[in-house]
Amino acid sequence: MLCAPLERLIPHHTVRYEAYTYKDIQAAPATIWSNVVRVRPIGEAEDRGWLTRMLGFPRPIRAELDYAGVGGSRQAIFSKGLVFMETVTEYAEQQKMHFSIKADPSAIPPTAMDKHVVIGGEYFDVLDGTYRLERLGNGVCRLHLYSHFVLKTDFNFYSSLWAGWIMKDIQNNILRVIQTRCQRNL
Repeated sequence: MLCAPLERLIPHHTVRYEAYTYKDIQAAPATIWSNVVRVRPIGEAEDRGWLTRMLGFPRPIRAELDYAGVGGSRQAIFSKGLVFMETVTEYAEQQKMHFSIKADPSAIPPTAMDKHVVIGGEYFDVLDGTYRLERLGNGVCRLHLYSHFVLKTDFNFYSSLWAGWIMKDIQNNILRVIQTRCQRNL
């Protein structure tokens, strides 16, 4: 506690990180891809993000894409008023979709998240995301999802552990929803 005032004098370091996840899905590429570009409403029973739920983070609700191609706008809508505005920057049908991510911290209700983890805020921001579909054979595809985020703190090592776990929990949750929906349609 005696060092806390001195800690404010230390400049924050900005470091970029990647959260990488994937799921193997037994379904046709077209089925998987249709569930990637537009995520239908996710019911509470489908939401299995245990870490984010335990921490009280907003849960994913749905994702809407206006155009499947470069320049398309996608909204990833979460509970508690959290909305990510995504712009498609690279697109190959049933292969890859890369998008930039913007969150307006002033539009996020103050009760939605702690100030230290507000996306686009002073300490944490998510930059982009990528879905990549890889055909493995025998009717199985691997859906990769990775994102890049930055931390701006004076204790990035510790923060990066938590941020990585949280980002992977969110991504694994979304991939699990897509996997379950696709395999249910077999």
